[in-house]
Amino acid sequence: MRILIVDDEPRITRGIKKLITSMDRGHDIEVADNGESALKKVDDFSPDVIFIDIKMPLMDGLTFGKIVKEKNPDTVFVIVSGYAEFDYAQEALKIGVIDYVLKPIMPDKIQEVVLKCEKEVEKLVLDTEKASYYLEKKLADMIIEKSNEPISKVFNNINNFSFIYGKNINLNEDYNYKMLSDEKGNIKRQINNILNEDTIITFVKDSIYIIYYGEIEDKKSIETILDKLSCNYFDFYISDLSNKDANIKTLLDELNRKMEASLSTDETMSQEEIQGISKKIIRYIEDNYHKKISLNDIGNIVYMHSTHVSKVFKKETGINISDYIVNYRIKMAKELLCDPKYKVYDVAYKVGFKGPKYFVRVFKAKTGMTPSQFRKKNLGREL
Repeated sequence: MRILIVDDEPRITRGIKKLITSMDRGHDIEVADNGESALKKVDDFSPDVIFIDIKMPLMDGLTFGKIVKEKNPDTVFVIVSGYAEFDYAQEALKIGVIDYVLKPIMPDKIQEVVLKCEKEVEKLVLDTEKASYYLEKKLADMIIEKSNEPISKVFNNINNFSFIYGKNINLNEDYNYKMLSDEKGNIKRQINNILNEDTIITFVKDSIYIIYYGEIEDKKSIETILDKLSCNYFDFYISDLSNKDANIKTLLDELNRKMEASLSTDETMSQEEIQGISKKIIRYIEDNYHKKISLNDIGNIVYMHSTHVSKVFKKETGINISDYIVNYRIKMAKELLCDPKYKVYDVAYKVGFKGPKYFVRVFKAKTGMTPSQFRKKNLGREL
């Protein structure tokens, strides 16, 4: 839990911080000595819980609490004060105060309040997760059904939004690869960090769909940022439609036209240009086969969109980029297997596979024998 303690008396902030730290619950704690500096801390630190003194210079605790609640309604407040009058407590209820601690601070009371705050924050998190799940499922259902119901009507009357589609590029050696739930969770966190969490994110057949609450002014820059996600699973497209009457069916139709347009641009390229790009891609793969290679990385070295790169390469070579990478890794693995100083698991990692088991499976599928069988037959030979 992230806890902010706001009091103009340093001995009070030090005392509360020391008492909470002594509980050894792993909470992050920040302090501030007045309401104005505390507001900046709220923006930078995003506290879950705020211990706030009622009477402070520059801004009193209740005024501070009302401002924070308008921006972050889920923030949990604890009033800390030497004033025990009922009218303060009554006023404090309006900003969602969970408890009231009197000075001088008693250790048992702080422990009781912190445990109470933990339960409240956990409840808020669970409620948020349930709400998010409902919205994600609703969006997924609309996509599967190609719903023509206006998005603004379904999702709380939002009038301004952007619709983003991520097409799975699946540049992975395992052709039947499916993203695990923890990987999806990681991708969601990255996207929320980029778009400030104002999103509904759902996966349908390993493609990703995002509704962002707000219009994206610079679509190109957001596409560039999304393309740099560490997952490297998707090509992203942002809809140009964002009016309140737009529905999933029209949005998907528009994005399909965008994708088709991006895939057809190679028709204007000469054969010489296509050959040059393919040679550059091959050089890059042969220099980097031992590392993780993403389609975005390849696109960057030839200054082309990643989906477009795939089509150009296949047109010239007759093979998918992912197939070429796997074939080249197997070729290099064969050379290493002929050298007795390398174990099979060493070879797997040296040629860029994610693990020995997967390496054995792919090697057998490509050669008809396991790496150990190949080694026994070819040990000491030069290929």
